[in-house]
Amino acid sequence: MRYALVFLLAQALIGQNRASVAGTFGYSNFLDESAQHHVTFGGTARVYFTQRTAIEPEVTYMYRSVEDKDLLLQANLTRDLGKATGRAVPYVIGGAGRIWTFNPRFTVSSWSASGGVGTRIFVTERFFVAPEVRLGTEPIFRLQVSAGWTSRR
Repeated sequence: MRYALVFLLAQALIGQNRASVAGTFGYSNFLDESAQHHVTFGGTARVYFTQRTAIEPEVTYMYRSVEDKDLLLQANLTRDLGKATGRAVPYVIGGAGRIWTFNPRFTVSSWSASGGVGTRIFVTERFFVAPEVRLGTEPIFRLQVSAGWTSRR
């Protein structure tokens, strides 16, 4: 299994030579006994291993108050639904990871998974913005916008 992962990463880095980095900002909601609204920000790095399929690790920090902060580390798989040369490229995204909740009395962690859709809108040849919506567990709902740079389209 690890040799397959090494092969995919080598192909992504050498064969496709396509990658992007982005910063994210948005909103998330956890449903407990009531809605728990959070402001989110973080970053992602997308590396293609086929023409339209990529791996995208992400780090997201979610802030509700001094007493409720979360950190999400998630590995995503993305699939572009349009041509990479288009001005707007819709995509689907899904992934799983680990979330840590920090508050003054305790820290707890659990697994997290989410999936959704988005569209990368190219402002220039390499700079893009990407609105995205996801449903999942921990958090239940995420709405975010990414802005980033891609090495090649």
